[in-house]
Amino acid sequence: MAVSTAAAAETLKPRIVSFIADPAVIQAGQTSTLKYVVQNADTVTISPTVQGPLPKDSGTANVSPTVTTTYTITATNSAGTDTAVTTVTIGTSGTKPVIATFAANPTEVVEGSASTLTWTTTGADTVSINNGVGTVVTNGSVQVTPTATTTYTLTATNASGSTTATATVSVNKKVKIITFTVTPDRTTAGTIAQFAWTTENATSVELTPGGGTRQPNGQVGLTAPGTTTVYTLKAIGQGANNTATAQVTLTIDASAGEGPQIVIPLSDFYTAFRNVQLDARGSFDPGGNNPLTFQWTSVDGKADVLAPTAALTPVTLKSTFTGDFVFEVKVTNSKGQSATRRVIVRLTPLGCGLNTCPGGTPTPTP
Repeated sequence: MAVSTAAAAETLKPRIVSFIADPAVIQAGQTSTLKYVVQNADTVTISPTVQGPLPKDSGTANVSPTVTTTYTITATNSAGTDTAVTTVTIGTSGTKPVIATFAANPTEVVEGSASTLTWTTTGADTVSINNGVGTVVTNGSVQVTPTATTTYTLTATNASGSTTATATVSVNKKVKIITFTVTPDRTTAGTIAQFAWTTENATSVELTPGGGTRQPNGQVGLTAPGTTTVYTLKAIGQGANNTATAQVTLTIDASAGEGPQIVIPLSDFYTAFRNVQLDARGSFDPGGNNPLTFQWTSVDGKADVLAPTAALTPVTLKSTFTGDFVFEVKVTNSKGQSATRRVIVRLTPLGCGLNTCPGGTPTPTP
């Protein structure tokens, strides 16, 4: 009986001899080459997906990952599979990250306003900004509202180290108008009206109409126009859009007999005492429509008016209040025509005089 000596050939399982990334460390945007050698494979695949078909014995594939990535090679035949892995690392090649841009817009603001910080980086794993901003995205922008001139530092970091850049936002103090008055506030055409003002953080002021550009604190006499006119004081401070405005009305009488004129020697003054006198005794009626009657009131209710119908009245500034005390006097002639005027009394620390206060406190001119 004859015996067959032929035997079926045995299929060997695939084997991955080598699988490497060259180079294994790159920067974002660079290319690494995956290289492999396999045996006994019918098919070879690499994931994350590398376009195929790939040679079944040995081959290469170029990859450009943006983050550190581990690649898996799988060799397959009818007898089974074999796998191996290799990793391409981003950002640890010894090159520090690059800050391409870091800027503030605008670079100069008025206190309370915002500026936008904008930046772009490459090769950074983390990015942060100091002065309370904290960790941010690698490319982006953020609004900041500093209370004083501030230098912001952006720090970009990877495994090789850190890179920094700075941007400064200058903060200008907001301009304010403290007082703006006209004396008298009711007159006839051709007379002189005295305008006075005090400001804070201003570099100059503009008085319109007719006053021009002036110092931040001062006064000027202007000829009264022919008709009632609203005057505007514009205070200008450092930086863009840093202005403040205030208005007063100068009422012009058509003739000399159309109402009383209120004259107050001190209508805005400092005192260190709580017992003061308010004086409107110089008031008169151009048309001779006498007698004049007076009515004083505490506008803000912070004081007691002791003789409200007298031209010269004592007042007591209540002990529970400090700061400014506002009064108003209404003067009426015998024809029933009236005019009103306000007086501001500013309570200061003991040691200040009637119109002066140590330490540079401005002295309003009545």
